[in-house]
Amino acid sequence: MYPDSARADLNDTVTLHTWYRGDGTRATWEPAARKRAEYFTTPGPTVSALLTPSLPRGDMTRVDAWAIRGADGSRPARTYAQFHTPWQWSAALPHMLGLQCGELVFVGQQVALNAAGCPLAPGNLMEQTRLVMESTHTVLASFGLTLDDMVKQNSFYQGTADPATIVSNQRYRSSFYTEPAGASTGVPLPFLPLEDLLVSVETVAMTRRE
Repeated sequence: MYPDSARADLNDTVTLHTWYRGDGTRATWEPAARKRAEYFTTPGPTVSALLTPSLPRGDMTRVDAWAIRGADGSRPARTYAQFHTPWQWSAALPHMLGLQCGELVFVGQQVALNAAGCPLAPGNLMEQTRLVMESTHTVLASFGLTLDDMVKQNSFYQGTADPATIVSNQRYRSSFYTEPAGASTGVPLPFLPLEDLLVSVETVAMTRRE
């Protein structure tokens, strides 16, 4: 048994994943995003929020969280990604684009928005993929890492699971890595959180041991 001091709480959350019912518009994304944000102080965890048509009847959202605390009850130190002009969500939230806790680096949901929260390259899946991969690279670089330090990446894109779309997007994302790369998954969704967003990428990386 762990001592009471080792029990985690919301402040130990390093990344928060939310699935919810919605229609791909700000109207269904923002109210719940703001409500979740009330439970965290700044700087908060990295996050992702994605729509799903597959929740049980009556359910509107599901959340899973990764939290880290030492077995002795201590909170490991965290380092946060720092930027001068990052992209931003269209609402002010306490979440971070990236954080490091121990050997793990978490890169939150990257999407093709500018610093004003407006979509970039609407209708162009490949260009949005390039933008989110470059954004992921920038976040990792702030920790002294590269895309080759990725151990797990999830990519969610608006579209269908037809082989041509899956293969072309997977090949394009893979071109940003040196083989052998970490594990990567591509999942089609009917919508992403905001209008004109076509792809979302979240990443876990590990620091290099000397």
